Amino acid sequence: MTHQEIKNAFDFFYASNNIAYDAKKHRYTLDGIVCAGVSTVSEFQPKPFLTGWAAKMTAGYLADKQEAIKTMSPDDYAELLKEAKKQYTKRSKSALDVGTRAHDVCEKIIKSQPYEITEDIENPVKQFQEFEKQHEVKWVCTEKIVCHRGDLVAGRLDSLAFVDGKLTLVDLKTSGQISQSYYLQCAGYAHCLADMGIQIDSRVILRLPKGANEPLEAVEVDTPLKDDIRAFIGQRQAYGWFNMVGIKYSEKIKMPWGYETKLKLKKL
Repeated sequence: MTHQEIKNAFDFFYASNNIAYDAKKHRYTLDGIVCAGVSTVSEFQPKPFLTGWAAKMTAGYLADKQEAIKTMSPDDYAELLKEAKKQYTKRSKSALDVGTRAHDVCEKIIKSQPYEITEDIENPVKQFQEFEKQHEVKWVCTEKIVCHRGDLVAGRLDSLAFVDGKLTLVDLKTSGQISQSYYLQCAGYAHCLADMGIQIDSRVILRLPKGANEPLEAVEVDTPLKDDIRAFIGQRQAYGWFNMVGIKYSEKIKMPWGYETKLKLKKL
């Protein structure tokens, strides 16, 4: 496909379908019907290593509080446990902030807009520019909403580009490693693009490391696209089922450290 053909496909799809995004609720709708997010579906499968990491953050927070715990009231102790439980989310939010700002600068570079670089995002931005130097890159678009009407799934892809002559979905990451969910995410975007009349040739993940001495990790996804899409659709269906059970057949139970969701069991 040519650059103009891709633009025409996007324009026609947007004109023919009412796709909306609510930034406050982080929710996509198609003709008023809520769609599952591509990234939400892709991340639906648990990551076992995160359990150990979250436990490590909790243990680290409590490590120097042994003496204080001895004199705490039950209410104070419950508050301490609640705060300890939040530690992994606080660390995640900090990392997410750096990743978001680095991503925003890369978007400005793609659009040839002015940008500013702070020290904490200097390396990921530098590595992104290094990728542009190492390959023949002609950017087509960035931050486009994509949608699959049949599976009611939508998302915002990072970018499309002609990389070394091939129409490539380029996904930017600032995480510590490339996970399987990223393969599914790229497949989800490709699945949506195909429904919009755009067929890609390649999927590339750019892991832009935040560490000062870490190099760029540019990876071409080489798993069969049709198998990845099949897995993505299966995970979409599983996500829908768990969401339905969580809303209609579960309830929140108040615990000393917060709320837990449990099934509403129908007894014989």
